[in-house]
Amino acid sequence: MNTIPSRRHVLSGLAGAGAATLLHPGVASAANADEPDEVDYVVVGSGPGGSPVAARLAEAGFTVAVLEAGPAHGNQTYYKIPALWPRTVSDPQVRWDYYIRHYSDASKHGEQFVPEQDGVLYPRSATIGGCTTHHAMVTINASPDDWRSLQDATGDRTFHPDRMWEH
Repeated sequence: MNTIPSRRHVLSGLAGAGAATLLHPGVASAANADEPDEVDYVVVGSGPGGSPVAARLAEAGFTVAVLEAGPAHGNQTYYKIPALWPRTVSDPQVRWDYYIRHYSDASKHGEQFVPEQDGVLYPRSATIGGCTTHHAMVTINASPDDWRSLQDATGDRTFHPDRMWEH
């Protein structure tokens, strides 16, 4: 059974979330009477990708709406006590369990492969801050060997480790 929602399912859910924001702004956002009828940009997701994009657009003078699929937060205790951040991964209020496949040959995934889900668990989070809530904003950079491997596999020199650090 595939538990990853289809793109159509996700987009219709986001459309519903956007409609909920428009219909019930007090519930879904920090709405006030000064909200514009139109915005320059809509950013989907408030995680480590969407939040900086939205902030930079706003700093540049654009009006921005950020759509987030989940609540403002899950279990309050997990977010207020830093040592409990690993529990956010299993917080049912915000967790999304995606299963992904990197290889067509399931055996290449090793012991992490879950046959019943046809993939490897790739937990995501639906909440303000997105997946930063799952990893307490800890970042582990890819090894230069990983970038070299990707460069070799694709033949694309832009994946050279030194070039990737520019991003």
